[in-house]
Amino acid sequence: MIVSAAAFGIAEAAVGWAPTYGTAVALLFVTGLTTTHFAQAANHRIQLGSDPGYRGRVLGLYTLILQGSTPLGALLMGRVAEHSGARATFVVGGLCSLAAALVAAAAGRRGAEAPSRLAEPEAHPAHRDDETGSTDLRPQGADVGVERAP
Repeated sequence: MIVSAAAFGIAEAAVGWAPTYGTAVALLFVTGLTTTHFAQAANHRIQLGSDPGYRGRVLGLYTLILQGSTPLGALLMGRVAEHSGARATFVVGGLCSLAAALVAAAAGRRGAEAPSRLAEPEAHPAHRDDETGSTDLRPQGADVGVERAP
């Protein structure tokens, strides 16, 4: 997902630096592909990474952020286009997207180095097998009628 965001930023900035119309059209095609890939990857990750009970709320917030922030960006890019031209909007937007992807990559790497806040569930002492030291997280009595291997 971060790779597609970075690829989008690079492709969008390259559109602003494109020397010819044909090159710009080809780069816009690549920009569209990377946008589509990023949107589906983000949607996929959010749907599978959220608790089913909160999935609708999480997707609502995701949609608000993804589509609701577009008018704010359009206002900013309109100001840039007014003063610097349409090419500058592609360059600025692409570099902002690339910077966001790099920040996300750094945050992800930093989060991977941090210890996990989710600990393995501790077995209740009554569920611990004193001979082997293994833990059985099944409720007591769940193995009634089941023979244990020696």
